[in-house]
Amino acid sequence: ALLAHGIEPDFIPCVDPDNVVFEKIAKACGEIRGDTSLICQICVNSKMPKNFPAQQVFWGFGENEPEEWLNRILGGDVALGEVHANAHLSLISAILMDASPIIFVGQDLAMTGTNSHSSHTVLRDKDFWENIEEDDLRWVKALDGGTIPTSRNFYGVKIHFEEILRNHPGHYINATAAGVHL
Repeated sequence: ALLAHGIEPDFIPCVDPDNVVFEKIAKACGEIRGDTSLICQICVNSKMPKNFPAQQVFWGFGENEPEEWLNRILGGDVALGEVHANAHLSLISAILMDASPIIFVGQDLAMTGTNSHSSHTVLRDKDFWENIEEDDLRWVKALDGGTIPTSRNFYGVKIHFEEILRNHPGHYINATAAGVHL
């Protein structure tokens, strides 16, 4: 989505062990000049670090015993903590890099249109909101002050965003046009 608007990201987060992580960006690999780095969790699909034309690959480790052990023997001393989504890994990485301000774009996490994700992305389920079960809906505070429906999954992403923000005070700007209030 960034490349479609003439923006090459400084880094791309990779947390997914499934093929979908590579499918998300495979078509864009030829458009990367080589300035973009990858930040991968250890469980990431091996296609990403092998095939993406990254300037550098950074490996992030969680706080569970096997990952702490591996991090230690490799000489690392920073753990990422709990990461549920690529957006969380992006936020935690920006915090660790002392980025300020950190600006959220496209994190609506709610029923603000017909698609589940922004345009120019692989994860665009056009029937996502039409097929959602009532048990999976959550009503949350919206950016405009009202309330808005979201899915149980997106609600979990919102809650984890808020935990990270609460534990890392800083200058955050939510430039998302509509959606949930963080």
